[in-house]
Amino acid sequence: MIENKVVVSHPTGNQNVINLLLALRKSNRLRRFFTAFNWQPNCFLNKILPNKLLNFFQRRLLPGDLGDFTTTSGFREIGRILSRKMKLDCLIENERSFFSIDKVALSLDSFTARSLESLLPLDSVYCYEYGAFNTFKRASRLNVKCVYELSLGYWKTIQEILYQEKEANPLWADSLILTSNSRQKGEHKDFELLSADLVIVPSSFAFSTLKAVSGFRALVRIVNYGAPTLNKPRPLIKTTAKLKTLFLGRLTQRKGLSYLFEAFSGLSKIAELTLIGEKPIRRCLILEKTLSNYTWLGNLSYRLIRQKLLEFDVLVLPSLCEGLSLVILEAMASGLVVIATVNSGAGDVVSDGIDGFLIPIRSADAIAEKIELLSSNRDLLSAMSAAAYKKAQKLSWHNYQRRVMQALLF
Repeated sequence: MIENKVVVSHPTGNQNVINLLLALRKSNRLRRFFTAFNWQPNCFLNKILPNKLLNFFQRRLLPGDLGDFTTTSGFREIGRILSRKMKLDCLIENERSFFSIDKVALSLDSFTARSLESLLPLDSVYCYEYGAFNTFKRASRLNVKCVYELSLGYWKTIQEILYQEKEANPLWADSLILTSNSRQKGEHKDFELLSADLVIVPSSFAFSTLKAVSGFRALVRIVNYGAPTLNKPRPLIKTTAKLKTLFLGRLTQRKGLSYLFEAFSGLSKIAELTLIGEKPIRRCLILEKTLSNYTWLGNLSYRLIRQKLLEFDVLVLPSLCEGLSLVILEAMASGLVVIATVNSGAGDVVSDGIDGFLIPIRSADAIAEKIELLSSNRDLLSAMSAAAYKKAQKLSWHNYQRRVMQALLF
């Protein structure tokens, strides 16, 4: 009889991956977690690395006893981290670069595949986009089920949206990294998707992109991500100050940045805009020029972001395509009113006009209209803030853990 155990593989281990692992661990189903790098609290590097680099590496410390279930293959990931810190962009800038995230994912995939046989008996392997090719091949031969999480959406649909954006906004093209993906990478992703027994997506938007997949017949489950628990009371909203507005995410045109900046070009008297996030590897001149007009805090740790969220009233996320942005749920948990596109996955978690606003993509006017409304009606802002916080309590990571375990019973 096959044990009901699951192997998970992901190169970095973000919040949704960690909560999947916690859910599997609680139910005694976690067999092994393969990742590129996991920080060890007793590692000798704790004593020799400078604090700035040490703090960055410590973000990869897994909670509880998950480290005991973890196997790493970290050469390329450590190289990627150091290349970013040393600004050696040539080593990470595209899928062919030696320390790119693509190379990290492919290397981990091969490592996971080679390890599967020694971990039998297994029920299933749980992998993520562009990190399942070899693992699924080996799993199929071993009669192990293949679970695939498509965090963003089907690549052809996403690429079509981004190509349209490149045509419409050529000045921002340098930040549209996905438009430069190779044909081989696309074929690789198609094989992964069509090899899956179960596909898990985080939103209805991500699910809708699967309509473009030829020959796709796998079972699909929508499992929305979760919101964190707020440990600190939210300060009262000031009725006289400018509306404090935040953008949180990677600074690329996939996030709709040009439309955000266009909207705020006429809002300086009633609102201020702060941006948190990492710039794209490839330099984008229009981004550099426009960013200088606003407050940019750089790329902050998850802990600092949680603290910073309490300083803002509104999160604006005009993404062109995204599975379900975690920052939406994190903002709602801190009582921010979210203004986001349906293409960000927000349609599954935001009730339009109650705890946030849903807007169309590529609409600076829609962003400006909602900012003006919230700025002029602080009672509405307070009511929506309270509703967002309340909604986030229902959309907890605990709820995600329960739902993802239900999805795995197939």
